[in-house]
Parts: sequence; C-alpha cells; structure tokens
Amino acid sequence: MQSQPKTPPPILSKCELDELGGTLKSACQRLQVLGIPNTYIHGDFGPQNILSSGAQSLFLDLAESGVGHPFLTFQYLLDCLHGSHPELDTAHSDLGRVYGARWRPFVSEREMIEAFKVVPLVTLLWHAMSCYRWQDSAWHSDADLAKYLRSLARRMRVRRAELECAVAA
Repeated sequence: MQSQPKTPPPILSKCELDELGGTLKSACQRLQVLGIPNTYIHGDFGPQNILSSGAQSLFLDLAESGVGHPFLTFQYLLDCLHGSHPELDTAHSDLGRVYGARWRPFVSEREMIEAFKVVPLVTLLWHAMSCYRWQDSAWHSDADLAKYLRSLARRMRVRRAELECAVAA
C-alpha cells in the first residue's frame, strides 16, 4: 500500500490490513469447518472460458485449475458476470439457487447459506494468492501486480463490510 503512487483510491493502513487479515483467516476457517467437500475448481471460470452448444459445454483455460472449495469457482463466475454484464446482477440469487440445488445431497441448507455469505470474500483472497509472484520479494517492483493486489485488498475491505452486514442480519 505504501508504494501506491496516488490517492484516490485510498491507501489502507497497516492496522486496516491487519484487521482484514484477521477477518480473512476467520472466513477461511468458517468455510473449512462447514464440511463441504473439496472438488475440482476452475481458476478462471468466466464466460470467455465456457463454450456451450445445446446440451454440451466445454471449459477452456484450465491452467489455474485445482482442487478446493467448490463455491470459489461459482463466485468467480458471478464476479466475472458482474464485470462484463452488471445488468445480470439481479439474476445472481437465481443462479445461486440453481447452483445450490446441485449441492443439496451433500450440504445442509445452513451450511450452504453460510458458504454463500463467506465465499465472496475468500474468493478475492484466492485470487490474490494465485498470483504466484506474491511470495517473491521482488514483486514490489512489478507495478501492475502491486496495483492489482492493492485493488484486491480494497475490494476485500468492501466485501468484509458486506459480510459483517450479512452476519448481523
């Protein structure tokens, strides 16, 4: 954050980043204890990587795929749809119900609700950590990566506030 060249956007203080780190740790632990089984996840599951023709679908760009929490891939799709088609935001809850219906045999309603509350925040952490260079001390000299990670941190702060509102409701 300290290497950010200008404001706005706001620079998050060390205290704010520490608080965000605590919330992220708690959110990851909440997802883990739900007992939702890990499965194949697609690390770049956006509309540009899905080809569909009738009853068949083909998923492209599997370079960032792996095994993890299944709701991460779904949330990534929602985030991509929001970025490219914000007019579809009103359909997100319907998409969530359809996606959730596939998990009903394995997941209780309470677990699903909890996962849907927490996963938007954790998805941003997943993307920050998937930048393989974040562990390299030289990443600070990569202005584009640093800008991207600062942007993710600010988005995490917004989603943290949304999560706190969802938990309070």
